[in-house]
Amino acid sequence: MGGVPFKSTGCNTCRRRKVKCDEAKPECMKCVKNGHVCTGYERNRVFIHKTSGNDTQKLVCRSKPATGSSKKPQPIEVASEIPHLNANPQVRSQLAASFIDSYLPPGQYITGKNLFETLPDLAGRSQLLDKAIISLSTAFVATQQRDDRLLQYSTRLYGNAMETLHGRIMSGNNLSKDILYTTVIFQVYELINCSPPGFGAWLAHVQGSNAIMGQLKFVTDTADPEPVDEFIDMLIECTALLEQVDRLIQNENSDFEYTRKTGERLMQACLSLEEKLHRTCLAMQGKLGAPSSLKCDASSKQNWKSSISLDVFPDAVHFPSLTCAESHLLYWTALVLIYPLFDQLLDLLGQTGSSMASPITSPSLSGGPISPSQSVESQCEADFTTLADHFASEICRSVEYFIQPDMKTLGAQLLLAPLSQSTQFFYVQESTEKHRWCQGVFVLMGQLGLGIAPLLKDMVWPEYRAAQKKKPLAPPRPVEAIS
Repeated sequence: MGGVPFKSTGCNTCRRRKVKCDEAKPECMKCVKNGHVCTGYERNRVFIHKTSGNDTQKLVCRSKPATGSSKKPQPIEVASEIPHLNANPQVRSQLAASFIDSYLPPGQYITGKNLFETLPDLAGRSQLLDKAIISLSTAFVATQQRDDRLLQYSTRLYGNAMETLHGRIMSGNNLSKDILYTTVIFQVYELINCSPPGFGAWLAHVQGSNAIMGQLKFVTDTADPEPVDEFIDMLIECTALLEQVDRLIQNENSDFEYTRKTGERLMQACLSLEEKLHRTCLAMQGKLGAPSSLKCDASSKQNWKSSISLDVFPDAVHFPSLTCAESHLLYWTALVLIYPLFDQLLDLLGQTGSSMASPITSPSLSGGPISPSQSVESQCEADFTTLADHFASEICRSVEYFIQPDMKTLGAQLLLAPLSQSTQFFYVQESTEKHRWCQGVFVLMGQLGLGIAPLLKDMVWPEYRAAQKKKPLAPPRPVEAIS
């Protein structure tokens, strides 16, 4: 006969961190010593969204009633005015923990540390961070519950936190970790509760984070960068090349010799970046593993919370971990960006794909990576549009992995930018069926709490189409779901 299962009696913070607790009260000394917020020993405290009869929105803190007391939950009311932060660190920490539980996938899918795992510990460190954390947590709850009043509260708190952040930056004092963490939290806030007109506010926070990281030595001094960071750096290189090629095409008639030399230089830069992308992917697969292709069956269709058809991209791609999946998404996105540049430069230089060596073979999906040297010497016509279509389709084949229930909202968030790039590519190439399929996925991601997804569904990038020298198309017609 089995014994009674072990149950930890430590504080909630030590239980979450999976470390031994000294069980001191009211605060665990291990948490205090290591700079963590001790969230106490009460097990059944959870936040529940509740609407009273007069439509006042509340976050209800349900605690175990004392003996002989009423079992009626005691509500913690969210004020309609600009927030007065609750001084109880347990309340702030529990609210952040509630967000994390719905936002982050289980630990077995993630390799490495995620900032959002530490939100409960960050709560109480600074008023700026507290405002940022609570505004994000309440925005997420509000969008999940379709609670307009709570969303208004979150928006006001977000605006107030933005004023505090601006004041801190303009004060001239040294930048600190809490300012960096706040800008990262605000990035996610804009993906959940997107400010008009859309991407602008999110991009401003991304640029702010990059500027701060450039000044914080503890962030930038990393001897061995992670694959995700390497691919992000190469995506930035892609963006720079896009701008240079665009400027060259706009001014191609000004000086023929200058255009030719600059075009050849940019072509070489594209080839060099393509090779670097493939070699980095080979190294990444050696570290994190390679994706595998799986046939979609009827049972997998039932797991999708939408009527999106799996027939357009029938063979789903799965990954050993979410970190591996994110790295591949960034790699494929960079290739979708860079391959159209080859066609533009060849057209500008009056050449064809037959004048170039076949691009370096990319790592295979089915297991063993293919050495780049195997194809460098082969001389055959390179069809860069087909290559870009292939990698845009790989992104779409990954959708099932990223939006499976275990991945929660973070999985869908990581998919946003790569899928948006694929959507733009299919739109430019007039691949109507694939384009509308991508639109349907954005509808689904909006239901997962990402308020920016519906905006991306219908977004058209005129500059992207102009760079492809395509005639303007009619804006894509609205899509609710794809069957």
